[in-house]
Amino acid sequence: MGVLTALLTLLYIGVCVALIFFILIQSSKGSGLSGAFGSIGGSESLFGSSGSYTLVVKISVGLAMAFLLLSISFSFLPKHQSHGIAGNASKYIPVQQAVESSAAKEEGSASQLGAGMQTSGDTANPEPAKP
Repeated sequence: MGVLTALLTLLYIGVCVALIFFILIQSSKGSGLSGAFGSIGGSESLFGSSGSYTLVVKISVGLAMAFLLLSISFSFLPKHQSHGIAGNASKYIPVQQAVESSAAKEEGSASQLGAGMQTSGDTANPEPAKP
């Protein structure tokens, strides 16, 4: 699917650039960008005076339809699966449960530590165990 996505993206960018170009060369009341290519009057244009406007308009409409179809086709492509926090939400536990679990572990380790200590009769001044 990666090749299809790359191919459609390149085609989409090409259609976008061509659509921008053909929209800008259309003549308007102020002769638009077509005046930059050498036409002086509003009735003259890049491709001639009589049939040029319809050719540019037809090309622009065709490119606009291609743009629309390519935009819709991107919505049908399979989505890339994200591996962020939202994608792994099922393996996280609530905060309260984590605190209780941590407290239980600390309590268990404290009881194991207390069971392993040697104590003498005097709890106020414990003496180290003699070998």
